[in-house]
Amino acid sequence: MVQWVATTNLDKTAQILEQQLSSAHSAKVRLAAFHALADRANTAKRPLHYLEEAFKNRYYEEVVASALQGYLKVAMKDATSQRRILPILRDALSHSFANIRKQALASLETLLPDNSPQADLMALDCNQSDIVQSGLIRLYQRGMLNHLEVSRQLMLLQNHRNTEIRQTAFYVSLLSQPKLIEALKQQGDTQTLRTLTDFDDFRLLRGTLLDNASSTAANNNNVKQSDEAIRLTLSTQDFISQADSTQASKSKAKTAKSKKPATESIKLSNDTLEPLLQSLSNSHEDISFRAAYALACLQDKRAFGTLISLMSHEDSAIIRAGVATALGHLNIEDAKAVLPTLLDDKDAGVRQVAMQAYGKLADNALSWAATGFASKHQDIHEQSLALFLKHVAPDSANSGDSSDKSIQMSLEMTDILLQALNNPFTSIRLEVVKVLLNRQFKQSSDSAIVDIIELLQQSLFEDVHQVAIEEWQRLLLAMNSKHKTNKANNTEETNHQKTNQAVLTLFFADTFAAIRKQAFDIALKQSKHLGFADVMLNALASLCGH
Repeated sequence: MVQWVATTNLDKTAQILEQQLSSAHSAKVRLAAFHALADRANTAKRPLHYLEEAFKNRYYEEVVASALQGYLKVAMKDATSQRRILPILRDALSHSFANIRKQALASLETLLPDNSPQADLMALDCNQSDIVQSGLIRLYQRGMLNHLEVSRQLMLLQNHRNTEIRQTAFYVSLLSQPKLIEALKQQGDTQTLRTLTDFDDFRLLRGTLLDNASSTAANNNNVKQSDEAIRLTLSTQDFISQADSTQASKSKAKTAKSKKPATESIKLSNDTLEPLLQSLSNSHEDISFRAAYALACLQDKRAFGTLISLMSHEDSAIIRAGVATALGHLNIEDAKAVLPTLLDDKDAGVRQVAMQAYGKLADNALSWAATGFASKHQDIHEQSLALFLKHVAPDSANSGDSSDKSIQMSLEMTDILLQALNNPFTSIRLEVVKVLLNRQFKQSSDSAIVDIIELLQQSLFEDVHQVAIEEWQRLLLAMNSKHKTNKANNTEETNHQKTNQAVLTLFFADTFAAIRKQAFDIALKQSKHLGFADVMLNALASLCGH
């Protein structure tokens, strides 16, 4: 019907076609009506009337988009009409349809001079946050960041009440300093670079009716809608390192003496760092945090004060996790001193990030584990235990090192072993006991067995003592079985007796009465091998202390 009406010259056909712009039948009908009106516009008394009617459409985006496209074509052909159409395009920046807003901005950029930021500055005055954000990114993409008014707007918008607008303004301000971006790339500031990459990939008309169909089809698996593609929001997971703790520890050990901050080779002036230094004092904590984080990645100590002020941020676990990561990047003694505070954070994700960050600052794996054991939370103790067992107390069968250095390391381990054996969490301390017994009793000499029993008895927890005595009982049974099947030589038997007497003396002096009683009962049952008289003498001697 629309096609038939379009071919007639009746007076009321224009009115009928205008009514069809809001037809509920289909988009084909509405667009057919629009194109019919466009074909007869040159002969109409009011050539732009059909565009006005189409632009008023409140329900169908394709009609409004066609109207905008029509306005643009007219403005590009007629300079006189351009002055009338520019305000219409500017008003369209606040249209209720998001894609119309983007199309309006693209149209303004097309009409206004290529070397002028005016179109995108209009977007910055808009009341729609997505268009303000788009305008900021387009100023970067179009190479307009050196204009004085653009610089002023970037500073002002970093204090905007809208989170996305001020964060976008912050990141765009960084892009005004290419040397700064290069330094951040070298230092691996992944949080900042992820967002800046999204700015590079941003396409203003992506997802609109004017988007290139073939381009969209070719990239539909990789390209998101433009309002979803810019990733400004951070999460705790963003700060959790994916690197294997073993590799990190080895790398730390290898480079501890020779490691030199990569930023020493990058000379950044205060002018280059100005976007970050200015943002450090921003009243919005999300901006000051991002500035401090980037400075910390550059190992600039001026970030420290801001990071400290944010580390107790009650409302944002994300900021606290970011502070922990930044302190690790900063790599100074003051950071090392305050970072353990975050190991007691109420959020498990923050604690995990803080533990990983401290690994960058710790002198060695031993002090890293010891710091973790000082936390109040079991999850950090579990990480410390895994670190301790994997890197500090490796299986002697694999180490094969009996040098003085190895012996010295064993002496240094004593304190943390006691710390672990006195761990407030049962599963932690019993796991340490199990590992020690498995590695020492099976592979060590008789004298080492006495040493390990003595070490276990320094625990303040009875369950540790209980495991020790049960293991000793198992060893006694194993020795007896060996004696029955294979006659031991006199020297070996004498050594075993001395070892058992020494262990028995320790258990008879144990701080827990239940352990002393168990030791006496075991000794009586094994008196044939331990010597009844020796058992009694040891028991009587222990009465002096109990």
